[in-house]
Order: sequence, then structure tokens, then C-alpha cells
Amino acid sequence: MADLLQFKDIEFVVAHYIGEEGFSYQRAFGDEHSLRQFYLVDCELDIQPSSPDTRNTLERFVEVLVSQPPQNQAKILRAVRGSIPPGDSYTSRERRAKMQTIITGIIERLDSESTFVDSILPKSTSEVVREALADAEHSISRGRPASAVAATHTALHGYFKQMCDDESIVYKKDMSLPKLFKLLQENHSAFQRSGQHQDKIDNVGKGLATAIHSLNEIRNNATPAHPNDELLDVCDAMLAINALRSIFHYVEEKRSLGGRNLFQRIMSPQ
Repeated sequence: MADLLQFKDIEFVVAHYIGEEGFSYQRAFGDEHSLRQFYLVDCELDIQPSSPDTRNTLERFVEVLVSQPPQNQAKILRAVRGSIPPGDSYTSRERRAKMQTIITGIIERLDSESTFVDSILPKSTSEVVREALADAEHSISRGRPASAVAATHTALHGYFKQMCDDESIVYKKDMSLPKLFKLLQENHSAFQRSGQHQDKIDNVGKGLATAIHSLNEIRNNATPAHPNDELLDVCDAMLAINALRSIFHYVEEKRSLGGRNLFQRIMSPQ
């Protein structure tokens, strides 16, 4: 978190906007405006804070804030800036303007963080894959990165099956993601090329196969794909999403180029 939302940033927001003794939005909205409503309505994030029986309001707010990816942290602080005035001690226009400038700087820094590899929409793919990719994007925007891992895994799984179907490669319908990747490496035309550095590329491919195996285990044991007791934390979920997306980009590029490099494709597009 030190490279993204820093502890001094949290201290600033708590001291000057939230308040040490209670959540200051109650001054603006009244006591009936719950923390859940704040995330859902003001932040447009589907976040369920912990029960008030286990944490006070301030602790629950900080707990959620530090657990979110930077894009969602920016949304939360933007809602704080827009809905909650600085503390009552900042009555002068100059002091309030200074507080707004500081919190705006924090938001802009969070917005500038590129923490996720870009999503991908293959040029030719099934509706199942498209829906899974859309579900992953929705889960990220709603602060559910572990769910996004499961959805991205589903999309890649469906994409591998489609690649097999397109080249009439026989596979079992319940074949796992790692086994499908190995099948593609061995049989799909996009992977059947050699070059001066092919031995090194093959080693990278073996590394990807190992990563895919681990990602498959993560999906099964640490995401809502199954009723698991403990889900991935936000940092580990971000790593898993980025790894799955990077593999997606690589395989899609191999497929679209048909195993040729870009220069070969430009010179002989047919």
C-alpha cells in the first residue's frame, strides 16, 4: 500500500474529513445514511462493510479503504471530497480550499496508477467468453477482485476451448485450463513455429504452463467460484488477474498472427 494510498493519506482524510469520533457524513446526510449506502450510492461500489458489532464506523471505513484497488480508492475519496466538507475547524475559505487541493492530489495519484493489465476482447470469440470478460470488468469496478479472478479464468478457459474447436483439436469437455493449454501448445498451428531462440521461448511456455496450473488452483480454492472460506486479498487478486490477462494477450496475438511474426504478416497478409 505504501506505493499507492499511503498511511499519511489515510491520516489526512480521517483527521480533516471523517473525524476521529464518528463518520462526518452524518453531518451532511443525517444518521440514517449508512456506510453501506455511502459506498453503494455515493461511490457506486457494491461493497459490504463489516458489521458494526465488530468495528466502529471509522474502523470500518478505513478497513474498506485499504482493501480496495487504487481505482476504487479514488472513487471513495472522490465521494468523500464531494459529499463531506472538511471538519468544522476549517471555517475559512482559504483553509477549506487547501484541504480540497490536498485530497484532490491524492485522488489524482490513485487515478494515475495503472495496476491492471488491459483487458482484451478477442476478435472472434463466443458469447460465453464475452460475458465472462464483462463480468470480470464489473467485479473490478465493484470492488470484488477475487470474483474478477474467477470470471477471467472462465473467459480464458472458454477461449482455449474455442481455439481447439476452430482447428478440430479433440479435447474432453471437462478438461482443465492447464491441460487445454498444453494441448494447444502441442497441436495448435499458432504454436508450431521454430526460430533461433525457440528453445528459450519453449522454456517461457513451460513457465506459463506452471503459472496456469497455479492460477487454476487459485480459482478453485480462493475465489467465489466455489464456496471457499477464505478469498484472495486485493494484492494477490490483482496479481492473478494480471497474469491471466497477460496470458490472454499472448495467446490471442499468437492466434491472430497464425504463428508468424508481425513483419511476415505485413509482407504476406494472405
